[in-house]
Amino acid sequence: MNTKNLKINDPICSSIPIRENNEPLVEVLDLKRLFLSSQTKIISENIDGDSSTPLVRLTVKKLLKKALGELPPEYGIVFIEGYRQYEYQKKLFQDYVKKIIKEKRLLQERAEIVASQSVSNPDIVSPNPK
Repeated sequence: MNTKNLKINDPICSSIPIRENNEPLVEVLDLKRLFLSSQTKIISENIDGDSSTPLVRLTVKKLLKKALGELPPEYGIVFIEGYRQYEYQKKLFQDYVKKIIKEKRLLQERAEIVASQSVSNPDIVSPNPK
């Protein structure tokens, strides 16, 4: 299976079942040498709410901590995004669709397809379930 440059709407991603495990969501930026990507802030700057304090499942935080412990001390991990609330994700997607319509002059339906290659539409498939 070739997963190079895999898009979020690829059937490989959407075929992975989402199973709620009721594990708590926890803050992650208190880990030393874990840095929030500025890309997140740029994408999110015109949207109410933010991604500046991302949440992850407790197990994910433990795995990140373990990975950081395996790295030489001068290295760290750039963290792009954690859990996003449904409303926030929906707004990200809608704003990106509008941008594509304006820049590429596509119809709504086609713009949604193009947008879903980079931003999850939480109404169709998303690693950020409602």
